[in-house]
Amino acid sequence: MSGSYCACDGTTVGGLCGPNYAFGPTMGGNAPCPPTPVVTAGATLATLASFPQATPEVIAVDSSVYLAAISAGTILEVPIGGGAPVTLACGQDQPSGIAVDSKRVYWTNQGQGGEVMSVPVSGGTPTTLASGQGAPFAIAVDGTNVYWANLSGNLGLMKVPVGGGTPTMLANAGGSLAIAAYGGTVYWVSRDAVMAVPAAGGTPTTLASGQAGPAYIAVNATNVYWTNIRGNGTIMTVPLSGGTPTTLVTSSGDARLALDATHLYFTGGSTSHEVLSVPLAGGTPTTLVTGQSSPEGIAVDATSVYWVNTDIGALMKLTPK
Repeated sequence: MSGSYCACDGTTVGGLCGPNYAFGPTMGGNAPCPPTPVVTAGATLATLASFPQATPEVIAVDSSVYLAAISAGTILEVPIGGGAPVTLACGQDQPSGIAVDSKRVYWTNQGQGGEVMSVPVSGGTPTTLASGQGAPFAIAVDGTNVYWANLSGNLGLMKVPVGGGTPTMLANAGGSLAIAAYGGTVYWVSRDAVMAVPAAGGTPTTLASGQAGPAYIAVNATNVYWTNIRGNGTIMTVPLSGGTPTTLVTSSGDARLALDATHLYFTGGSTSHEVLSVPLAGGTPTTLVTGQSSPEGIAVDATSVYWVNTDIGALMKLTPK
């Protein structure tokens, strides 16, 4: 039964099918199907691609949607308008983080080689930017450097030029699960704090302390946003200069985050079947769609929000957001 898959609608044979249950490669058995999706008025929900054998978990969006499929060891591209997925790289060792700029896709291989990789968005031969890292996980990119956090070894927040070179350690990130780069500064979450350091190097700054398991992060020109995953979960924010953190969302579970100019978008992950948004200025969250299957990695562009339903390996798109 290993690798077999059966959709909630029972259309794919090979797993443990039933009217209300599905079997997927990430479940290790059968699990309840989510309710029938309910979409916010005026929006259209579409499945851009399905990867029942690949189980992608993290995504990034530019002119296409890019996915890292950890269990399959592949980096995938899907046109934002739909179409056949393209495999940009295969045979990767636990690709665990992904980022994109206008020219290349970047990812971390958390496995034994400890690699940071890139490939042109148009396809080609992957390039190794760094190797021998300690389980590199979270990744971010700006116009100059690629940044990542090591989960073992030196636990470093690292950087290397986008064209390759010698990796440099910016700080001890304490095994950070999430990082972001914006405006010449790199941000990360540690066990109980939200931190920042100049991308050029310097002394790290604590933006918020005493947090309850910060795990995911997003940044814009004014604020840092993160998810505290202990308890029922909260989504928090603090100005880039620091100050008193503000709670944006309560009972958010292990929400993954994405931003546009006015809203923060988040998925409920393993604790919810919903994708939601909340104004950056605060307010009541809006449920954009229900009935999803462990939605996790999330990204937005000018018109749409994208996420991965990890239990069934489906890349979803909601337009307009």
